[in-house]
Amino acid sequence: MKFTHILLLAGLSMLGPLGIDMYLPAMPTISEQLGATSWVIQLSLSAYLVGLAAMMLVYGALSDRLGRRPVLLWSTAAFSLCSLAVACSTNTEQLLLFRILQGLSAGAGGVVGRALIQDSLQGAAAMRAMSQVIMAFVLAPAVAPLIGGYLLDALGWRAIFLAQAGFGTILFIWAQVQLGETLKPAQRATLSLRSMGASYLKVAKDAHFQAMVLASSLTFMVFSLYIGAASWFVLQVLKLQVTQFGWVFMPLVAGAMLGSAVSARQASRWSRSKHLLVGYAVLLSASACNSVYFICVDTPAVPFAVLALGVASFGFALVNPCLCLIAVERHAGCKGMANSLLSFEQTLFFAAVTGLLCSVLAPSATALAAALLFAGLLSACVVACSGILQHPFNRVSAGSS
Repeated sequence: MKFTHILLLAGLSMLGPLGIDMYLPAMPTISEQLGATSWVIQLSLSAYLVGLAAMMLVYGALSDRLGRRPVLLWSTAAFSLCSLAVACSTNTEQLLLFRILQGLSAGAGGVVGRALIQDSLQGAAAMRAMSQVIMAFVLAPAVAPLIGGYLLDALGWRAIFLAQAGFGTILFIWAQVQLGETLKPAQRATLSLRSMGASYLKVAKDAHFQAMVLASSLTFMVFSLYIGAASWFVLQVLKLQVTQFGWVFMPLVAGAMLGSAVSARQASRWSRSKHLLVGYAVLLSASACNSVYFICVDTPAVPFAVLALGVASFGFALVNPCLCLIAVERHAGCKGMANSLLSFEQTLFFAAVTGLLCSVLAPSATALAAALLFAGLLSACVVACSGILQHPFNRVSAGSS
């Protein structure tokens, strides 16, 4: 697989997170200009997430039946059109409708992109490509609010969605020119509600699959906790200005990008067991240091208050690609569906952490740090109990009906 193909898949995986985070700085402005209450504008975020999560269960099955390329092309084109429609909204009803449609079209890149990688690559090469795509996926929610803030300040809130439409259009043209089909017709599954239900049930009942999904979701809490708590953590705990959110997001992004680069470089040198052991050692050590800092320091200040987060995200980037690959490769006959279920459950977990857990922990930075440490420990325990460290390449047969 060419590096340009991996870049394309990385860009496609960013569409979902960009739709969530890029317009967050503009929510008060949208509320004011459309004459809507703040909870209605907040509902537009929930509407997007509902659409995003729901279609994640469909895209994998569609790509198993129709092929990877047409699903990616049609969904990317739909995302661009829906983003343009959101930018042209003149009232809250239109905004909510088009945000739901935008969410429905945004999830294919992450789901089908992972399946495409697993169609084309195996072993260390798949690990390397997955690490590079995950690097882009974690970059998106960190830089999206910064980009959205600049666009809002310079051109207004509609420019945010016009930028999303433009980015989607570029990716569509790029995919049309360069992306080939990786799923041969002989390998495609039948498409019926009964066969889909049976395949999803088979994957969902796999305790090993569910253990890896839980473990990966728990490691992602280094991002979901601090994205969900960003406002009060930056403004109330660190006493920074609204323009200084980068103090939290930049260490997270830098750590994840460096970790992904190391993971990709060591993919052919380290076993998966070593990736997991080193990654968890870094993640847990950094999380423990983070907890000790907030317990011992009365007045947290940058950069010391965020250094451990960067190191923890480095550990996350070593661990997460392994967990995702191990989860899905056990179901080689329905990789699209397995990736759909993986993404769906991870999205629900992310929504629960950002929407519920963060509000419970606010505004205690110590509780936030303790939650991160507990999540890392629980994830490591799940992996240890699953036996993956002893048998990292064990497979089970899984075909589609």
